[in-house]
Amino acid sequence: MLCCRIMGSSAASKVAAVVPVMVGCSAADRLAAVVRVHALTIAAVVFGGARNSVVRASVRLPRWGMAVISTRLVRPGDEVAVAELHVASWRVGYRGVISDEVLGDEAFAETRRAGWRRMIVEGERYVADEEQEVWIAELDDRVVGFGHVGLADEANHVDDACGEIFGFYVHPDVWGSGVADALMERCFGHLEQRFERAVLWTMRDTPRSRRFYERHGWTCGVGDEELIEWWDGPVVNGRSILSDPVASIQYRHPLDR
Repeated sequence: MLCCRIMGSSAASKVAAVVPVMVGCSAADRLAAVVRVHALTIAAVVFGGARNSVVRASVRLPRWGMAVISTRLVRPGDEVAVAELHVASWRVGYRGVISDEVLGDEAFAETRRAGWRRMIVEGERYVADEEQEVWIAELDDRVVGFGHVGLADEANHVDDACGEIFGFYVHPDVWGSGVADALMERCFGHLEQRFERAVLWTMRDTPRSRRFYERHGWTCGVGDEELIEWWDGPVVNGRSILSDPVASIQYRHPLDR
């Protein structure tokens, strides 16, 4: 059975028109619905179906025409593409927050490449959670996004009911395509099977990413209190590549189990 997460009660009637009753429909149809609905910024559709399945859907996108969007678990061979999109998304998304000198530094790019080689090829764990997962999004078979999810790390870990999105990035070439929406819903699918709530951290001074998370129902802080920490950035040879820490803000999301 398919569920809908409504972004505000006023959207309910519009959602009913855009996403009809979808009980028994295929996972591909549900993925297509995610993209169509989020193009109108109305609602998100929660994935059902096999937990580790590859889901593909043909959709018509405003700037891309007919395209195939798919989501799946990461696998060996993805490490180069994942590192490339990770670096590209930083260089565009964090411009003005992190210096161009740092973003353009080859040492920064190499930290991403080396990190993903260790994780995907060598099986190194970024966090202790043995059930953590990295979901991949593809557009026409090109790896263009990843979402890394699992049990919240020690700093955020109140109990085993709290999950976390450790990293969520989509290549700037496909921003606005609906790929990020489909990928976020796949991450929700994993989190909702294991946890009652989830957290994530993003740069405080990146309005585009914050708008995206808020559109998916994430809220920052507790009540009116924002939770902000100063992040030292990636470490190379025991030292941060950032000359000054940057402000990051925590977002939270209740989950349906």
